This record gives sequence, structure tokens and C-alpha cells, in this order.
Amino acid sequence: MKNSVLFVDDDAFILVAIRRAVVDEDYVPYFTTNAQEALAIMEKTNISVVVTDLHMPTMDGIAMLRIAKEKYPDMQKIVLSGFTQVNQVLESINDGDINKYMTKPWEMGDLLRAVREAINFYNLKKEKERLAKSLERTNDAYKNVFKMMGARLGCVDKDAFSINAIIAFSFSQMKEHHGSKIVIYLCEMLCLTFLNSVPSYPVVFNLQRIKDGICKAMPELTTTGKLTTDIKDVKCHGNADFTLFLFEFLVLLSKQYQMNILDCNITATANSEKVTLKSNLKIDISGNYALSFLTFLIELSNTYDHIFSIVEESEHTVILIEQTYNIQS
Repeated sequence: MKNSVLFVDDDAFILVAIRRAVVDEDYVPYFTTNAQEALAIMEKTNISVVVTDLHMPTMDGIAMLRIAKEKYPDMQKIVLSGFTQVNQVLESINDGDINKYMTKPWEMGDLLRAVREAINFYNLKKEKERLAKSLERTNDAYKNVFKMMGARLGCVDKDAFSINAIIAFSFSQMKEHHGSKIVIYLCEMLCLTFLNSVPSYPVVFNLQRIKDGICKAMPELTTTGKLTTDIKDVKCHGNADFTLFLFEFLVLLSKQYQMNILDCNITATANSEKVTLKSNLKIDISGNYALSFLTFLIELSNTYDHIFSIVEESEHTVILIEQTYNIQS
């Protein structure tokens, strides 16, 4: 039986675009423009994943997610929202138990990939429950299933810890700098950009995806030839989204005149089992707040097995980022 995915958005044009994009996807899609009808569909249909906007008339997405959490705890929840809805986003995380947050405007390819990953996670949870009920004796195959599920659920706990750390850091910065508008904006972007990178459980991806994401984040350096990459495409297994989060937030710091990225060099070295990505960014720190945010990124990177370090050289500051991924055969 195919999985069912419910898309909820009061913008009919968005639903039309999604309807066209999911024609060839291997699940049954449902569409509605309001939360009440969405709940009615959930009553009649076994929905695996719900993709919803937060801001809707009559009943908003948060209220719907609260009800869905109580009635359908296994349903995976993806939120589509705008950068300006930080309070709503945090409320939906706490009350609605969402699994993925994506900011508008989002890429259709990213949305489709997020839905596929959510379906896979939903199916794994259901498979674990089925095995737990029918299991009379344990064997190696079943142990592997539980091990994989345990690792993924561990990632959820790690993400929750990191979100709390980001919120605590943001409040401390806003208090220290007396509500500076730039600091508030940077804290907001730190939170929301990070939310785009979770859940953090490892997935299979092509290394080219990281190269393309970095080039997209740094178009000016790409155009001027100051972004150089030596990356051969290889299929990997790991957390690519956190790597891209780091680059996206560094660019945000640059756009807010907190630092100037002079050039960036990225290389990948591989053996038969692993590939290591090393990035070297030469920067000039020009703002009053950059160093605090860069120091916090060092701590956050350690949580996700990334090496993030800052080196002071004679003329410039250098940011070094290193991450190792498993090669997928």
C-alpha cells in the first residue's frame, strides 16, 4: 500500500505548483486550503506525512499540529513558513512536534526530498513497531533495524539540545547588546537557518550537492573566481545539511557587514572508506558582533562532528572547516 501525504496551504497557487511536482512521486497526495478540512482528511485516511503552512485563517497550522500530535503521534510533520514567523515556528516545534522546518521561498526539489525522507522515517517507525509486536526471538537482521532506529531517534534528541542552545545564546546576545537590531536579525537567522538543516540523521547524498550548495550561497565569489573547489563527485553517507548551514550563515554574517569573505578554497580527499572535506575561508572581521557568533559556531560544530576553527594570521583571519563522510558503495 502506498503512503499518503497531505499538503495544507491557504495559497491555492502553491498547492497547484506542488500538485504538478508530485505527479511522479511514489505516494498518494491530498491537498486542502484549510486546517479543518485537513483534520477531516486525517480522520478518513491514514496520512504518513503532513506538509503545512503555519499562517492560515480560522485555524492556524499550530492548532492543527497540536491536534495531529495527540491523535496521530506517528505522522511526520513538515512546516513551510516565512522568516518573520519565529515565535510561531518555536511554538510549533514545542507544541506540534514537527520533524522538518523549511523557510519560504523554498526549492521544490528540497521539498520533494524532505517528503521522501519523512516517508522513509515513518515507514521505519512502523516497521519497528511491527517487529516489536511479532518478535519471538532476536536475530542479527532485527538488531540492525533497532540499531538504526535508535541512532535516528538519538539525532532528534541532539537537534532538540542544539535548538535550546541556540535560543539561550540568542537571548544572551540580545541582552548583552541591548536589543540591537542587527543582533536580533542575526539571532533570528541563526535559528531559522539551523532549523532548515534538521533533522540531522545521516542520509545518502552525492558530494556534488555540497559543492553546488556552497556555490549557490557564494555567487559573488564564484563569479570572481575567488571560490575554488577541488571536489570529485562521490556518493556519501552523512549529514550534508549541517555543512551547508555553516556556509549559509557565514554568508549572512558577510551580508550584514560583520565580516568580509575574501576567498574560499575547498578540497576533498578520499580513501576507500571515507572522504574528508576541508574548507579554508580567508576573512576580515569588520563588525562588532561577528566574533561572538563565530565562537558559538565552534561549539555547535563540535556537536555535529564538524571541526570549525578560527586562525589569526599576520594580515587576515582564516576560518577552517573540516568534515568526514562515509563513502557509500
